[in-house]
Amino acid sequence: MKTLFKSQDLWDFVEQGFSENDEETRLKENKKKDSTVLFLIQQAVHENIFSHIVAATTAKDGWMTLKKEFQGDSTVITVKLQSLRREFETLFMRNKESVQDFFLGSQQL
Repeated sequence: MKTLFKSQDLWDFVEQGFSENDEETRLKENKKKDSTVLFLIQQAVHENIFSHIVAATTAKDGWMTLKKEFQGDSTVITVKLQSLRREFETLFMRNKESVQDFFLGSQQL
């Protein structure tokens, strides 16, 4: 999604939002772009996830809601990384395990 927003010159609306203090014509243009970004975000997510962002009124709100929900804050990220590191360190192929089964298991990490 980030690539799509950057290609349409809309990524700033995701990261920074827009200022209500802009002059009227620019404000109208910015609101239109922000609505476009929010629409694209809403169209890109599955209907089960859509319910998480249905109340978002700006692209930044929608994006931050998704980011918090699925990426988590720094504490959650740290715990996830520690868990993955522990799983990786204990990863080994068992005697009767096929290479394909080992590979599939390691991909799930």
